[in-house]
Amino acid sequence: MDTSTLGGQSFWTESVSQAFEDALVAEILRVFPEGQKVYSQTMVGQIPPECVIATAKPMMAQHASDSVQRRTVMVDIGVVTEKGYFWAYDTLMMMKSLKFGEIKKTIKSARFSEVEGIVHMTFYMYLVEVTDEE
Repeated sequence: MDTSTLGGQSFWTESVSQAFEDALVAEILRVFPEGQKVYSQTMVGQIPPECVIATAKPMMAQHASDSVQRRTVMVDIGVVTEKGYFWAYDTLMMMKSLKFGEIKKTIKSARFSEVEGIVHMTFYMYLVEVTDEE
C-alpha cells in the first residue's frame, strides 16, 4: 500500500504498513479474550456476531528533513459483541499502547462511539521514520 512519495522515497511502504498492523493486532489479542476473531480490514456483507475489526489508514505525510519523515495514521477498532456495550468499552479502554519491537507508542487519547450496534474506538498516532541519507 504505497500512498505517498516524499523526496523520491516511499514512506508508507508494505513493510511499514505490515509492522503497524502486526502491532495493532498484537495489542488487540492482548486485551480481548482468547479465541476472539480479529479482522484487519473493513468488512462487507454479513459481520460475525463476535469479532473485532481494526483498520489503520495513513493520513497526512510531513517531510520534516532529508532524513526524517512523519505520517499520521488513523486507527479505528470496531467491536461486534453480544456481551454488551459496557464490556466492549471496558475492553477497548485496556488498550494503552502499540509496541514495535523495543519501541512503545502510547495511545494518548481516543474517541468512543457506537454506530449500528458496533462499538468503535478511534485514535490517531504519529509514525516517524528516520532514513540514512547522506
